[in-house]
Amino acid sequence: MAAEKEKKNGIDKQETPKDLWFIDGEPYDLVAFMPKHPGGAQYLVFPGNDVSITFWSYHKDPVRNKKVLDKYKVTGKAAEGAQLNRWHLPDSAKFLLPEDFDARMDIKTYNFDPKDKNLVLNHCREEVQKPEVMKEIRRLDKLFDEHVMYLIYAYLAFVALWLLIGIPWYISLPVFAVSRTALAGAGHYFTHRKQPNFWSILFDMNYIGVHITLIDGHNVGHHAPTMSKADPKTGFFGAMMALPRLVR
Repeated sequence: MAAEKEKKNGIDKQETPKDLWFIDGEPYDLVAFMPKHPGGAQYLVFPGNDVSITFWSYHKDPVRNKKVLDKYKVTGKAAEGAQLNRWHLPDSAKFLLPEDFDARMDIKTYNFDPKDKNLVLNHCREEVQKPEVMKEIRRLDKLFDEHVMYLIYAYLAFVALWLLIGIPWYISLPVFAVSRTALAGAGHYFTHRKQPNFWSILFDMNYIGVHITLIDGHNVGHHAPTMSKADPKTGFFGAMMALPRLVR
């Protein structure tokens, strides 16, 4: 079925070389750029994919970032025959996809034109890049960091009391649930700050390996096949949008 679909749409089964990424249909060799990526190399660990959605939606100034990446753009004979990976995932994750899934046709495309003044995303970027807004963001980040430190101190103090004098389960259970979830949430935010960021380890608070599992799993399971039939969050977002209507 997938083969017929490929033939019908004029797309052959050739896979792209493993070290190429695509932005707006153009190939880039980002291997050398990975360790230089301010957001961390983990977001570029799956080559062969179209990273246009992630690129245009994750950066506050993608036009400037695009100029940085242009030096890694593949042109000439090296770009001939370069195609997107049909699965948009590493081989180990293919079992997560429907049998007839083809990222080259099934993943939705969006308008990210940075010159389009009607796009809410562009308006938000204009607001965020204002000097006074950037200053306020830095202030709030500092305030956030301070409160996370207070939370860490409180958590360690509670653990010490729990170990030394004993605290009833009906008190310790909700305290651990709330505090550990709060710290893991803080770690999630730190993973989206400039890397390397030591406090990203807080993302591992709830169970060992969450930092790797959630970052990689989120990239593989959601960002790679964004809002297609292979995206497990499609149903989640649909329910999230339907809930307010249900309540009304």
